[in-house]
Amino acid sequence: MKLYQKIANTLCAIENCLKNENTIALDNHYEVIERIEKELLPSGSGFDSGTTINLIESERNRIVLNTSYYHMDESGGYTDWTDHTVTIWPDLVFDFDFAISGEDRAGFFEYMEEMFQQILMQEYEGNV
Repeated sequence: MKLYQKIANTLCAIENCLKNENTIALDNHYEVIERIEKELLPSGSGFDSGTTINLIESERNRIVLNTSYYHMDESGGYTDWTDHTVTIWPDLVFDFDFAISGEDRAGFFEYMEEMFQQILMQEYEGNV
């Protein structure tokens, strides 16, 4: 199972637990989401605030990730932050498609696209 599939499956499980008022399983699913955020989604190397799964905007057919990036100038000094939303939805041919919102500085979105594509397509090992 790919990471994006694990996230979608967990979001679906959360939705089902909320409908059925299953608080014990619900806590376990929230724990999985928190561990994915901490251990598998971009954090550090400019994504110093980490990346979170927006549980309000996400659902089984749409994953919404929130992140910020700390940009550097040509000399390697930090300049300022930009906030970004990464929205992922299923694609019947290519697994998923996604869009990135926020300011695209000097082709930064190309870097983000490559990073998120690689991370979300990695095999989920089940250790989180």
